[in-house]
Amino acid sequence: MSTPSSPHEAYAPLSDGSSIRLLRRLNRNQPGPMRFSIEHHNLSDPDLAYHCLSYTWGNPFAHGRGFSEFYDEVSPLYRPDRTVPIIVDERPMRVSKNLYDALATLPESAYLDYTNRPTRNRGQTVVHGAAAKGRCSLLLRHVKCGADLNAVDDGGKTPLHHAAANGFDDCVELLCKTGALREAKDKDGQTAEDLAVSAGHESTVLLLQEWMSRPDPEPSSIPLEEDGPEKLIWIDAICINQSDLDEKGIQVRMMNTIYSRASFVIGWLGPEDSHTEDGVRALNTLAAHLPQFQKSSIEPFSGSGANHYSDAGIPPISRSEWDGLASIYQRQWFRRTWIVQEAVLPVVLIIYCGKHMLSIHELGTVAQSLRVAEALGGTRKGTNYTLPGEIAVSVEWNMAEVFKWREKMYWAYRAETEEERRGYREGFTLARLVGDFRTFLASDVRDKIFSLDGILNAFTEGGQGNGINGVDYHMDVATVYTAATRRIIQEEGNLGILTSGAGNQPEKSGEQARLPSWAPNFAVPGVGAAPGFSADGGIAFPGPRDSVPNSSLLGIKGLRVGRIRQAGGRVSTAPGGIMMFDPSHLKLVLSLRDTARQPGAEKPVLTEILWRTLCMNTSTGAFFDSSQFGPVAPDDMGNQFTIFMALMLLAGADQKVLESVGLSADQTREMHTIIHKPACNPWKESLASALDHLDALVEYDGEKCLAPTRQEILMLWDNLKYTLMRTTPARADGSPLEFSVPPAVADGTDRIVGRGVVNGDSPVYMKCRGFGSSYLMAYGGRQLVTIFDADVGFLGLAPVAAKKGDEIWILPGLNAPAVLRRVADGADHGDVAADDLEGLSLNENVVRYSFVGIAYVHGIMNGEAIESREGELRDIDLV
Repeated sequence: MSTPSSPHEAYAPLSDGSSIRLLRRLNRNQPGPMRFSIEHHNLSDPDLAYHCLSYTWGNPFAHGRGFSEFYDEVSPLYRPDRTVPIIVDERPMRVSKNLYDALATLPESAYLDYTNRPTRNRGQTVVHGAAAKGRCSLLLRHVKCGADLNAVDDGGKTPLHHAAANGFDDCVELLCKTGALREAKDKDGQTAEDLAVSAGHESTVLLLQEWMSRPDPEPSSIPLEEDGPEKLIWIDAICINQSDLDEKGIQVRMMNTIYSRASFVIGWLGPEDSHTEDGVRALNTLAAHLPQFQKSSIEPFSGSGANHYSDAGIPPISRSEWDGLASIYQRQWFRRTWIVQEAVLPVVLIIYCGKHMLSIHELGTVAQSLRVAEALGGTRKGTNYTLPGEIAVSVEWNMAEVFKWREKMYWAYRAETEEERRGYREGFTLARLVGDFRTFLASDVRDKIFSLDGILNAFTEGGQGNGINGVDYHMDVATVYTAATRRIIQEEGNLGILTSGAGNQPEKSGEQARLPSWAPNFAVPGVGAAPGFSADGGIAFPGPRDSVPNSSLLGIKGLRVGRIRQAGGRVSTAPGGIMMFDPSHLKLVLSLRDTARQPGAEKPVLTEILWRTLCMNTSTGAFFDSSQFGPVAPDDMGNQFTIFMALMLLAGADQKVLESVGLSADQTREMHTIIHKPACNPWKESLASALDHLDALVEYDGEKCLAPTRQEILMLWDNLKYTLMRTTPARADGSPLEFSVPPAVADGTDRIVGRGVVNGDSPVYMKCRGFGSSYLMAYGGRQLVTIFDADVGFLGLAPVAAKKGDEIWILPGLNAPAVLRRVADGADHGDVAADDLEGLSLNENVVRYSFVGIAYVHGIMNGEAIESREGELRDIDLV
């Protein structure tokens, strides 16, 4: 008989649904290959102590702009076929290099190091925290692992000081019994007994006085654990029989218990790289000055504005340090969907990046502060690290989401009443989890749903409460995603999940091609796209007419608003294309001159309709949190739009001059280019119609016009100083720009032109950054369209996939208008298989549509289109 190449092939089956395998290290600090043994244990055993390792299976390093070269260089080392041998139960087993690095690098003393590490909370260790909060069982855990019971915080207090000051007699007794110094004095000269006396804790005073008659310190009567949680480790790749899909499904459903039951979890980010030291310094600086940073005007990830650091009293963070921090947040551990529950569920999570132990609390609070700072300042430099073709999400986003849910879990665990517990539990829904974690990636895209099962089950006995009904790896992707979407619709009582990218998605392939148009392709990363709207007027959602769990047909009600008459398209979908001038913006809004008003209404301001549409009438930061930043764009953003449109027009002129000499617009080009004796005058050629459109807007809107005039644009085009100010990045220290130009430029012979793309780092752009930030979020993946209902026209933003003739509908339960495409009887139903449409008891006369996506339609986002028309709702089917 041949010897199995992997222990997986010879694993003894687990005995029941509570059994797990744990790994024991046999030869630590000894030469030769690492050796382990597998043990079977039961999670119902109250004395079971172990820890888990959370890591990524492949290349762990940062991948993104500035990091990809190194990532690609080391990728061959992390290929699936480049594994490293270990010995498990005397059989050879090959594991991924990243797992091997973790096993070879992480210290056995990781938990002890964690307990003895001073935090930024007045220099207290976790032992101080357990003693101060009276958590005696946790304190005993620290004692058993050999924690320093006499560590002093910034005030010179030991854990005994804190326990005595708060009158926790059981903690005082435990500390005195296990070696605490009773006579230790803090920086004020106070002993633990003095603090107990001052607080009036009489029983604590008597207890301490009793212990004073004994030797100080009393030798501990509690021996250190010889077989503590440091000795046994749960690792998914080894402890689950990966070749047994049935076992894999069962173990996945147990994940919440495995991770929440563990004494601690270690998150391994991978080995250090050339950015790590800089990143750790930046993290430490921000964590040590977080209140000052939150009140400052420091721009995250820019390395500019030295005056902002000095004003805030924060040591300057260099550009290389910001890049280093970005590289930490861009580690693959922060991007993989499985780490969500592995990071959210554990009570104790210890993070390592090479030799550096990082605080999950500091990583999280810094990430949240960075996200708020970007939202408040209207900046997006955290997205500059993403590669072309990837969704532009700021690097700290994923960590901020993980930490938000860790905090929710923390308070849920500590709820004192069943009512409080129920309140927290109700917040853990599939819809919220799917929405918040859409930016994470999975090699098996079914895990975008299955990986959330553990969190949904976290509050239920036996771990089978709110979770996914049957984590079954025999199901295909379309079945998993369709069932998940139907479940979310049913649980939430609305169609909000359709705003998560249903319809408006890249072309599907493989198993995902069977997805109906209304079911989001959760494999495609995305963020929320429709904040604070109520296009359906809040009318009751009647629910789907059908209830077949995996059906590709969704029967709903809706009200038709109109049809798309013009679709502007996009001038470029290349990186930076969103910041290139699009002539359709002016053309389309002018087409509404005689139609953009309801009968009897006053004459509208077209330029106001345009700017509010281009930013979805949404305030800076509202895409992050509309409740915090306010949903509606303030009037001041209209003035910013004037500057923004001028920059767009001038960038368009730059583009035409570049094209005249064989160059193209490119955001990666040098900040500006000198063109020798340019023969092209864009304003008399390709952009002449744009100037005519400006004249028409000024004539129509009059004094209320918010677009720049023809005269202003031509003046700015010929102003050398303004050209330099709009094409040159602001100085890092905030000081004024100083220019030196060749004589031929100064006398007008040669011309300086920009990249053909608006420079978001220029001093001029800073004056319209608020509008620009909202525009970038609203316009990404969309195009400007006009919609007509009889003789009344609207301006809107629709998905790039939308086209002339598509219909705009208001659907009860959906907060934004839907773009639907009619499917003729007997016509192709897109990617939906014919078999999926058979056997449904829906009305054959109901019109079927494919769901293209959601739209912003100015003037009907707050229920205006459906008011008093509920009786006109009719049945339709989405396929």
